[in-house]
Amino acid sequence: MLLSILGLALTACITDNPSSTLEDAATSDMRASDASAPDAAPMGCATNIDLDVVRLDFPPSPAFETRSAVFAVTNAGACAASLGALTLDGARTFGVQIDGRDPRRQPEVLADPDADGMPGLAPGARFDVEVLFTPTDDAPSEGVLTLFFGDDLQIPIPLTGNQAGPCFMVDPTVLEFTSGLNEGQTAEITITSCGTEPVTIQSAVFAEDGSDAFTLVAERSAALPFDLAPADGAGGTTLRLTVRFQPSAPGAVTSRLRITGVDVPAREVRLLGRAQQNACPIAVFPPEPIFTAVGVPVLLDGSASRDPDGPDGRPVEWLWIVTASPEGSTAQPVEALFDPDAPSDGGAADDPQTPTAVFVPTIAGEYRLQLVVTDLDGLTSTACAGDADVIIRAGVERRVLIQLTWQTPADLDPTDDDGADVDLRLSQGELVCSPAEPTPDWPPAGPANNPVYDADAQAGPGPENIILTQPTQDEYGVAVIYDDDAGLGPSIATVRVFVDDRLLQTEVFELQASGDGARFVFMLP
Repeated sequence: MLLSILGLALTACITDNPSSTLEDAATSDMRASDASAPDAAPMGCATNIDLDVVRLDFPPSPAFETRSAVFAVTNAGACAASLGALTLDGARTFGVQIDGRDPRRQPEVLADPDADGMPGLAPGARFDVEVLFTPTDDAPSEGVLTLFFGDDLQIPIPLTGNQAGPCFMVDPTVLEFTSGLNEGQTAEITITSCGTEPVTIQSAVFAEDGSDAFTLVAERSAALPFDLAPADGAGGTTLRLTVRFQPSAPGAVTSRLRITGVDVPAREVRLLGRAQQNACPIAVFPPEPIFTAVGVPVLLDGSASRDPDGPDGRPVEWLWIVTASPEGSTAQPVEALFDPDAPSDGGAADDPQTPTAVFVPTIAGEYRLQLVVTDLDGLTSTACAGDADVIIRAGVERRVLIQLTWQTPADLDPTDDDGADVDLRLSQGELVCSPAEPTPDWPPAGPANNPVYDADAQAGPGPENIILTQPTQDEYGVAVIYDDDAGLGPSIATVRVFVDDRLLQTEVFELQASGDGARFVFMLP
């Protein structure tokens, strides 16, 4: 299908309804546009559509006074042209009519726009399109009128109104803020030239009857007065102002920012702010005491602490404070040890920006620490009775060794893999350390009171050992189980309990066959 582009230099007629005046004429340029033939056009038939405008510019108009511009659409081709649709996008101050009817509400007018009784626009025929401009105030308006011919051709016509001479626009015209008390929030206002002449922005002033929670951020706002070049000029057509909302009391407040220019109407930006009551940060740490030994590091972890209205629901500072310690102790939390293998060398000062710290008790006794967390507004858990207390009990490190050996008289070679097997058990109430559970985690929290099954000899005389470091109880139970007699008959089991390498207790049992066992209790001095 052939497309032709024709150019005619004509002027659109602009009128005040119901009569026209020459003074109100809007400037208009030639519009040359493509068009495709309607679906019914015969093959090889060229369709030429002429428009006598490129754009429509309406001069400044009083509010609610309607002005109109009329332009012609001509079919210069040899085939009927199908006008499928007409759209109007942009400001609602613009309207459109064909033969006194709005084609957006009465699309049937598009079927026969030249009113000759035949579908489409006949060759050589024309119809007029009337564009209406009815401003509601002196603000500039922009829009686009688009004609659709056939299936593919779109002919856009830009529309502007109230843009002759100097003018400026602000965006947005409403700013809404939501902030915690004393927290502060900012938002940006853009001021743009929209006229054909330069405009000077003179001032930006808050309403006297508005809230003083709104201020301009000087270092992020253009200095006034400020000259804006015309909208079609090169550069300098935009300036920005930054508004801060920083409430000091909860509730909703309002204000207005009035922006004035030279020889142009002022613009206002509505400001709406809501201040929320700051929620208290809460320090969280397990309440159970921590048992350790002198010189053994304890990891302090406050990462479970929370701040309901903080970033990611977390505080921004964690401070560990020693509130009580044994006489003579100067131990303080550190961020990390200089040498994990040498805790007594100390470490770097605790960093309150992280939730963890390390504490090394230096003297036996009870230590009390307090975890204080702080939110983004500087509110601490202390102010809300939300601190967490940490109790650390440090003793001189004690080491308990429970050792099992056995002899099976019928086993002629105790060193081979075919001998009898006797197992050892250590218990604290319902808690058990055994070959099946060699490294249980017994309370309290921390490394203290956690037994380790050191060796499990499957045959032969043993030994099998259970090592308990820093016990927290006075009484423990021990059991020996004849796990497998290997058909060798009775075995004699000997259990020795050592405390700090000193023998505390010895027990001897004769176990007759698989499944046989014996138990005893030892008390720590």
